[in-house]
Amino acid sequence: MTPVTMANPEEAISKNVSGAVDFAHNGYVSPTMASNRGLKLRIIIDGAQAKSNMYVVVTPKKTSIHSPKDLAGKKIGMTTSKGLPALLTSAALQLAGVDTKSVQFVDVPYTNMGAALQNGSIDAAFATDPFLTRFEQTLGARVVLDTINGPTADFPIGCYHTSERFAKQNPKTVAAFQRAMAKAQTLAATDRNEVAQVLPTYIKGLTPQAAQTITIGTFPTSLNKSRAQRVADFMLQQHVLTTHFDASTLE
Repeated sequence: MTPVTMANPEEAISKNVSGAVDFAHNGYVSPTMASNRGLKLRIIIDGAQAKSNMYVVVTPKKTSIHSPKDLAGKKIGMTTSKGLPALLTSAALQLAGVDTKSVQFVDVPYTNMGAALQNGSIDAAFATDPFLTRFEQTLGARVVLDTINGPTADFPIGCYHTSERFAKQNPKTVAAFQRAMAKAQTLAATDRNEVAQVLPTYIKGLTPQAAQTITIGTFPTSLNKSRAQRVADFMLQQHVLTTHFDASTLE
């Protein structure tokens, strides 16, 4: 099996549907939206669930923003303003009593996020590790909003999907991939050190020491159909979807 790096969730879906890649790791939001548009995808195994302090909004050291309510009327940098970061941030802002219509989400790659915080082109940034730790250490950034709480506690954030066509034509390959990933998920769920040892090998600049301390999610060891439905229902509540989506179509 050959790993292929994708620029964003949409590219992962496009190449998966076209057959350029057989399996893709993604958040639940993008495949749900794609399936709602009529693309034929199948979620074959759960990837991860979020936990507190994993996905947060940070501000520079020198700023007047000290609480979630101070984010009203501000620009928040996002790796994607149409995916999971925006969905989680909107929900957290609503929970904090902030009018989300007053907040502007700005698309900024993580590689440029630090500079954008420094030069003031954004007021705050959605961040996760290892970038979160990097922003705190180099910019003195501070957390003003934790997006994983209340309705987003233990939120499903990752899955592996394939195209309906590939799943029908290659059932043995799909089953083998599921078995291999289930074994990996079990290792990750039972021994954090297994994850920490691997992270520096593919995250540039992440030291083994930092890998031992950063916040990582939890790893489900089986496919639970209710997770995909939870995301779809949440997307409807957040008006990302306009009608109910039956997540069983992704099975």
